[in-house]
Amino acid sequence: NILCSGRRGDHVQCAGLDFAWVGEGYGMYDVMYLLWDQLAQNVVDEHLATYRDELLGRLPPDKASAYTQLVMKQHFELCVLDFMRWQVGFRRGAHFWAMPWAMATL
Repeated sequence: NILCSGRRGDHVQCAGLDFAWVGEGYGMYDVMYLLWDQLAQNVVDEHLATYRDELLGRLPPDKASAYTQLVMKQHFELCVLDFMRWQVGFRRGAHFWAMPWAMATL
C-alpha cells in the first residue's frame, strides 16, 4: 500500500505501509513471501542459507551466534504454517495453493 499526501500537481510525499500484519513477529515472514512461488525445496534451502549468511554478517556477534540454522528453520516453518492457516481461513480455502515444500511442513 502506498499512501500519498497532496493532490495531483501539488508537492506529493508518499510512504509505503504494510497493513497485512502489524506488531511484533518474525522477519522470516517476508522471506517466506518471497519464496512462496519457488517449486523446489533445494532452491528454497539455498535462498534460506544465503539469507542467513547475509544476516549473520550484519548482526552483533552475540546475536549472530544465537540465530542458529535450527532457529531460522523453525521461524521459517512457523511462518509457512501461519500463512497457510490464514489462506485457508480467510476465504474458506478458496484459491488455496501451496508448493510441495510448504505442504511437507504440515
